[in-house]
Amino acid sequence: TSVTIGSGVTSIGDEAFRDCSSLTAITIPNSVTSIGDEAFQECSKLTSVTIGSGVTSIGSGAFSRTGIYNDESNWKNGVLYISNCLICADEDEVSSAYIIKEGTRLIADYAFGYCSSLTSVTLPNSITSIGSSAFYDCSKLTSITIPNSITSIGSSAFSWCESLKEVICYAEKVPEMGENVFYNTPQNKATLYVLADALEDYKAAEQWKEFCTILPIQETENDLECIISSSANTHKFVRNGQIIIIRDGKTYNAQGAVIN
Repeated sequence: TSVTIGSGVTSIGDEAFRDCSSLTAITIPNSVTSIGDEAFQECSKLTSVTIGSGVTSIGSGAFSRTGIYNDESNWKNGVLYISNCLICADEDEVSSAYIIKEGTRLIADYAFGYCSSLTSVTLPNSITSIGSSAFYDCSKLTSITIPNSITSIGSSAFSWCESLKEVICYAEKVPEMGENVFYNTPQNKATLYVLADALEDYKAAEQWKEFCTILPIQETENDLECIISSSANTHKFVRNGQIIIIRDGKTYNAQGAVIN
């Protein structure tokens, strides 16, 4: 039901805690630099995870099919930390947002496959590669933010993301793509935002050109550059390359912290 990992531990091996069906919480210290393949897969009651700032790689299927994402009721209480980034359970707009911490370079194959309550993913500029099926069947994922550092995206990385509405891609050069990256994902209803200078490249690129709408991110020195999406009381913008959420008169960053 509980695990304490000492500060001398530097890695968590493949399948280390797989199928620990009663494990509810885990804290991984800053000394750990890597989390192995399927390390916590099928930990169905795991609802609280804190990962220290030393982690630079998250293995294939490391947290897939865990209680963190598979049961929406797990978002109703408290605050959840993953990879040193805040997931706020108190604000509906950002309660399922996952922001992978700075320093992580690789999202491995199936790392977050089948995370059925995940709605938003923002990758930091340290990420260079997204593995095959990394976000496979994240059925409620609506928004993806891809940084300029990305050079490759693996096969089926975002396949079966049936709720996807927007992809914000800052990569100046079109990333190298595996097969069927967006298979059975509704590109015909989704919007792709890219840097203005790269707009024509994405419009001509295989897989990317399948998006219904491809628009430029209009960079400015200040103020709000681009309205990404809006609802009756919520507006999402890009400001200086960062997602800003304005909801009910309050302004939040992507991590859920109130800005003003």
